[in-house]
Amino acid sequence: MMYFTYVVRPGDAPEGRGPSHPLFFEKFLANNLKLGFGLILLGFIGTLLCSISAGYGLQVIKFLSPFNDATIPTSVSFVFIMILIIGVLCLNVSTVLMDDDGSISQTRGYRAGCKALGQGTLVTLLGLILLIVTIYSNISYYEGNALKGINLNSIIECLFYSGIGLTSIGITLLGLAVFLIEVYSNDGTREMMGFASLGLCKLSGLLMIAALIFPSFKFLDTLFSIVVVLTFSHITAWASVFETIAMKSNIKMTQSAVRNEYYKSRNALAYFGPPVVAEGSYAQQGTM
Repeated sequence: MMYFTYVVRPGDAPEGRGPSHPLFFEKFLANNLKLGFGLILLGFIGTLLCSISAGYGLQVIKFLSPFNDATIPTSVSFVFIMILIIGVLCLNVSTVLMDDDGSISQTRGYRAGCKALGQGTLVTLLGLILLIVTIYSNISYYEGNALKGINLNSIIECLFYSGIGLTSIGITLLGLAVFLIEVYSNDGTREMMGFASLGLCKLSGLLMIAALIFPSFKFLDTLFSIVVVLTFSHITAWASVFETIAMKSNIKMTQSAVRNEYYKSRNALAYFGPPVVAEGSYAQQGTM
């Protein structure tokens, strides 16, 4: 049986209501991958410098552990952890439009990468918030002796271990997201960039957990610090190139059809039901 429908293509979709003047943050929503990863890199480097100034060398995890005796460097590291959080939030915001881009012109693998990016940023954000809590308790303990006579050490240590664990999982998910977005993008950079990002993030996550479980092996903490800086340096460089050649968003905030109805209409009944039908003089196309 032959079905004839008026198919709404993404570029021909009627526009809905919107502000009279373009909002200043619309471009920011579509192009902030390199900003987010760059801020994460800056936050890690700043925290590493605080660790060095406190006498812990490259052992960042030991430096961030609860109740260390480096009050001033720990207070400064609070600022750099906040920079890390801002970077993670920038990455999370970038998924707002990336998924819509993927639904129109990209593959399922690309969209899976967008979802993995959102999940990775959420897990990383939760881990960093827990680290912020432990750092704040550290500063309060040594500056105001706020925990004197109160047995909260085990609770704070639990928050610290949870924060490190969640952050390591989040970093691994970010590597998976970069891999999927790069490899399955129609206009990616190089496939090896995606594989390198996935491998480096997995290695960073494993070293982070290993340094936490085996604190007596100091070289694990040092190796983690080196690898994580290399990891986000690589991903920031990738994001700078990827945004230039691939993140060319044609989506408007007032656009009403963001699903790829054109391709779905070729076999509409076999692909989640019939295509969108709209009033107007659109090109007529038959589907089986």
